[in-house]
This record gives sequence, structure tokens and C-alpha cells, in this order.
Amino acid sequence: MNRKWLQKGFIAFSSLAMLAGCGSDERAVQPKKEEPSTAEEVKENIKEPSELEAFYNAPEAPKNYAEALDYPVGELAGKRFEENKSAFEERLNEFPALPESASEKEIKSLYNKLVQLYKQEYPKPPGIVAQEDVSNPQEQQTEPKEPSYNVEIILDASGSMAGKVNGKTKMELAKEAILHFASTLPEGTKVGLRVYGHKGSNEEKDKELSCQSSELVYSINTYDAQHLQNALNSFEPTGWTPVAKSLQQAADDLNAFEGEQHKNIIYLVSDGIETCGGDPAAEAKKLKESSIAPVVNVIGFDVDDAGQKQLEQVATASGGDYTSVNTKDELNNEFDKAKEAAVDWHAWFQENKQKISDIGMINKDAFRNYRSVSKQLADEEAANYKSSIDYLLETEKITFDQKAEIHRWYLDYTRDIQFTTNDIYHEGVSESHEAYREKMDQLFETHRANKQ
Repeated sequence: MNRKWLQKGFIAFSSLAMLAGCGSDERAVQPKKEEPSTAEEVKENIKEPSELEAFYNAPEAPKNYAEALDYPVGELAGKRFEENKSAFEERLNEFPALPESASEKEIKSLYNKLVQLYKQEYPKPPGIVAQEDVSNPQEQQTEPKEPSYNVEIILDASGSMAGKVNGKTKMELAKEAILHFASTLPEGTKVGLRVYGHKGSNEEKDKELSCQSSELVYSINTYDAQHLQNALNSFEPTGWTPVAKSLQQAADDLNAFEGEQHKNIIYLVSDGIETCGGDPAAEAKKLKESSIAPVVNVIGFDVDDAGQKQLEQVATASGGDYTSVNTKDELNNEFDKAKEAAVDWHAWFQENKQKISDIGMINKDAFRNYRSVSKQLADEEAANYKSSIDYLLETEKITFDQKAEIHRWYLDYTRDIQFTTNDIYHEGVSESHEAYREKMDQLFETHRANKQ
């Protein structure tokens, strides 16, 4: 029993020892290191680019107008597919066909190649030509409303105007002077005539009627000889003297010409003081501070000292001038001064307005041309893409679905060019118009400052 047990133990021990020895040998074995490959072997392991990858290696196409400005101009830019079919088709015949299973990246690489060929040379946005400063009228000698030079004559038709000077009534001399003045105004100047005190009489019983009589017999308008003559023939000197009321109503006569773009002047011709209880100086001051802001020049015609004092106050309150005249020639001379002022204003205004308008038109034309050229180029580029993918489909180089993808890409791209350049056009025109309006405002303000 013991011998057998010892034999079995020895055998088992020997077997374990052999197994342990075998395991130790296996762990001691180290793997062999591979020798480095030669340069030729490395080159052989590099994957050669496919025909598609080798041909369609153009830079990524621009997606919008900003990117298009920095993208190189295409080889066939400026040419049209329909007018140069052979040249375009010759290039397209070089295009390798896309497999039906082509990835979006592969389809995009073909589109990139088309853009590389056709991308147009788009103009950059034009700069705005700066407006010049408005010159001073003393150095020279789109608007909501048309600018105008407006003269309203307020004529005293009270009974005292029936008095005579050198054989004629003051009213007759005044009418002759007004008719001559209006007929010699420069074209485009507007004139109006308001009379007061022409109803009732200068007796106490008619005072209320006469003091309410103030009428615009010739509305502010350009000169019409027959119309003005009829207006002058429609009244005679008869009543009282509501000067303040007439000045008050003159504001309504000229309210269509409010704003800096209009020059408004009132000539008050009177031979006496207010006799209806009003305050002419206060009304003149209100006129000056109103939106029409007229200058009220006063002509005292054969007036006494009291009348002269009050009429001077009216002129001073409005920022105007007072002049006393005693003859027809002196009256004509005063109206001639008004005519010369109108002529100077029109010449100065037209010269400066023309300069401002010319620069405004240069800017507008530049942006209009920019938009027009950009749109035309984008249309032509889009047409070249359309014709090209139609041809590639016809020659079985792309599938219908691939064509649809490319169509969407070029349409988004060329539309962005048109939308962006159109926005730039509107912004540029708006900015140019603002500069135009600013200079026009400066024109009127400069003129007004030198006329006050």
C-alpha cells in the first residue's frame, strides 16, 4: 500500500515539475521585432487618389456674396454656355462620372469644380461721394415740398389811401407798383395779395364791418397778369385799418410753405396806424416765431410820425426792415429791392441745389449700376450652372438626384448674391439721400441766417 502510494506521488510530482518547466520556457520566448520597411515599400502602401479625387480637387465653393468677393474669378467667367457650347461641353466632357452611390462630399466636389470654372467677377459696393459744404450766398451773390420763394403783399385799402400824391391817389400808385413788381419776378416765384379796410367806410357806423375786412384777393401763386389785374380792380380805398388782423391771417395764407426749404417774405404797405384796436407788432412777432417764419418788411407810404413809429415797431418785431416812401418812384424802388432779392435767392439756390443734386445723382447711379451689374452676373452664372448640369445629366455623368442637389446649392448661392447686393443698393441710396437732405437743410439754413 505504502509503496504504491509513494509511486503514485512520485509520478504526480514529476508530472507537475515537467508542466512547470514547460510554462517557464514559453514565458521566456520574446517576439521578434520587424525590420523597418524600405522607402519603396512605404510608397507602395500609400493609397493613390481615385480618378474622382484627382479631378474634383477645386477649393470649396462660396456660399454667399461675401465669400464670392474673395473667391478667384473662374476660367470661363463672362462667357455664356448657350453662346459657347463647344467650349463648355469640351470642359464638361473631361468630368469623370459620379457613381450612383456618390456621397454628398463627392457631389459637392463636382459642384466646387463647376464654381471654379464659372464664378463671375462681382463688383464691390461703391463708396458714397461726399457732399460739398453749401456756400454762403453773400460770398456768391427730395424734399417733401417743392422749395419756393414766396412774397405776400398786404395792402392798406383804408380811406386814407384815397389821398393824392403828385396827382394820383396813393392807392392808384400802389396798384401800379404792385403790378410792375409781380410782372418782373423771376420764374417760379410765388406772389399773393391781401387787402384790408376795403369794405364799409371810414365812418364810425361802418367800423365793425370795415375792421373785419381783410381778404386774400390773389392767392399765393405764380404770376398771372390777368388774374392779378382783376384782383387789383376788385377794391378801392374806403374803410378802417385792421393791420393786426391782416398779419394774423397772413399766417394762414402761407401755411402751405412752412419749413426751412421755403423763403417767405411779407411786404406790408400802409399809410397809417392800426385803427381797429389790434396789436400789429405782437402779431408780427408771432409770425416770426411760427413755422412759416416770414420776414415782414414794412413800407410806410406818405405816413405821418405816429404811423411811422408803429410801422417801425412791426418791422423790428418780425426781423424785417422799415422804409418810408413818399413818391411812386420810391415805392417802385422798394419793390425792385424785393425783386432783386428774389433773383439773387433763385440764382444762389439753384446753383447750390444743382451741385447737391448732381452729387446725389452720382451716388444713386453708382449704386443702381452696382445692383444691375451684380444681378446680371448672378443670372448669367446661374444659367451656366443650369445648362451644365443639364448636359452632365444628359451625358450620364450625374444622376437626376445629384443634379437636384447641385441645383439647390447654386440657386442658394446666386440668390444670396442678388438679395445682398439689392440690400446694399437700398442702404446706399438711403444713405446718399440722407446726405442730400442734410445738405439741402444746410442750404436753407445758411440762406435764412444771411437774410435775417
